[in-house]
Amino acid sequence: MSKEFSSQNIVLGTVAAIMLVLILTICFFAIPVGVTLCSLICVIYGIKSFSRIFLKWSVIFLVIGIVSVIYTIILIVSM
Repeated sequence: MSKEFSSQNIVLGTVAAIMLVLILTICFFAIPVGVTLCSLICVIYGIKSFSRIFLKWSVIFLVIGIVSVIYTIILIVSM
């Protein structure tokens, strides 16, 4: 029996793989960079697939990711 994967599952699997690679390579900085990058991918998918719930949560996490990137840059500059 072969199981077909929906495109939403493929996007979420890709996001999980990106976060795993980022956590393994750049440790702490993977959180702000990874959340921003992955939520941007999900926003693009949400717009393309007309999924309102997917788009809403992706935009919320995109804002959180951008705020965390700005906060991280401020912390690095102030050191």
